[in-house]
Amino acid sequence: MADVEIRPGSADDVGAAYAVLAACDGGTWFEVGLEELRALWASYGGIWVVEEETIVAYGALRGGDIEVYVLPAARRRGIGSRLLREVEAATDERRAEVMARRDEAAAAPFLRAHGYVWSHEVWLMQTEFEGAPPEPTWPDGITVRSFHREDARAVKDLLDLAYSAEPNFRPPSFEEWSRFMLGDGSFDSTCWFVAEAPGGSL
Repeated sequence: MADVEIRPGSADDVGAAYAVLAACDGGTWFEVGLEELRALWASYGGIWVVEEETIVAYGALRGGDIEVYVLPAARRRGIGSRLLREVEAATDERRAEVMARRDEAAAAPFLRAHGYVWSHEVWLMQTEFEGAPPEPTWPDGITVRSFHREDARAVKDLLDLAYSAEPNFRPPSFEEWSRFMLGDGSFDSTCWFVAEAPGGSL
C-alpha cells in the first residue's frame, strides 16, 4: 500500500485535480475544462485528494455516485483502493455507482476486484451535419422557446419524470440539481429549449 495522505479537498485543489483528470483523458467528463470542473466541484457532496509531493489522485461523491481518478504513473500502488474506500465510507446510500469508460482498460477489473458489478451502459452519441439541418416542425399548438430561469422547477420535474424508470434513479434535490445544471460555467440559457403546450405547461 502506498504511504500517502488522503485529506478532504478544497477549492484550492481544483487546478491540481484538473491535472489528474486531464491525465485520465477527462475521465467520464468528456471535453471538460478547468472552469467546468470548478463548477462541478461545488456540486459534490464530498471530495478527497491524495497527496504526495503533489496531488496524484482525487475522489468525489454525489449521493451514491462515486468518482475516483488516479494519475496513470501513480497506479498499481493501492492508492485507488484506499481512495475508493474513503469515498464509499462517506455515502449514506445503500448502493454506490461508479461510471467507467470502456476504453479505460484498467477500470472494469479494478471495480470488479472491489465488488462492483456491471449495471448498464451509457452511450455518448454524435453526428456530423452536411450543411444546415432542416427546420423543425412541431405538433399543432406546441411552441418552442429558450429556457427562462423561472422554468427551472418545471424542467427539473419533467426530467425526474423522464428518468423515473431508469435503473437506480435517485432524483436530486432542486438545490443540488440547480447547482449542477445552472451553476456550471458553460450554462447558456439560449441553448436550452422548452416545448410549451397551449395552456403554458411545459
